[in-house]
Amino acid sequence: MKKFGFKKFYDTFVQNFPVLFKNLFKYIRVALPPLLLGGFFSGVWLIIPREKFGLTLEDIEEYNIAIGFLGLSHGILATGVLTSVWKKNDRLIAAIKGNDRATFTQLRDIRVPDVVHFLLFCFSSLLTLVSLSIPAKSIFIGCGVTFITVFIVTLWWRIARELDDPFHGEWILAPPADWLNGSTGDG
Repeated sequence: MKKFGFKKFYDTFVQNFPVLFKNLFKYIRVALPPLLLGGFFSGVWLIIPREKFGLTLEDIEEYNIAIGFLGLSHGILATGVLTSVWKKNDRLIAAIKGNDRATFTQLRDIRVPDVVHFLLFCFSSLLTLVSLSIPAKSIFIGCGVTFITVFIVTLWWRIARELDDPFHGEWILAPPADWLNGSTGDG
């Protein structure tokens, strides 16, 4: 049985640091748009006159129900989509490493249907709108809930899109060039 202590963690970190540092800019480029959108919508939360629409702290139970339902629905759908594109990505990597052109060609052009992306966009938009309408006792809570909601749904969207089309974006799979041209190479 292997022990996992600080020394093992430190050695692993030091050994992998060049790779982590090399990928740091990729992580920043993926996370920056969600951070900026979260900040923007937090600012929007500050200027929305919720009182004019009759949105008060007395309605907090309704908000809890709405956020719970929308969050759960979005989470279930998003988990299914993310799991699907992640498995496809793993199979593509295995096909490239195993020099299995037939499997690669079979999986290469499979994408999440646009209608599923639209459904997730609708859930994400509704979650954002509900978070913008929530009255809060504190500016930090209101802005924080809005920032976290927008950041999470946008970051999820970015990562799912990266995995759905692994030949463009930040984490690009690199099969042999002739595998991308559409032919199967089976004669």
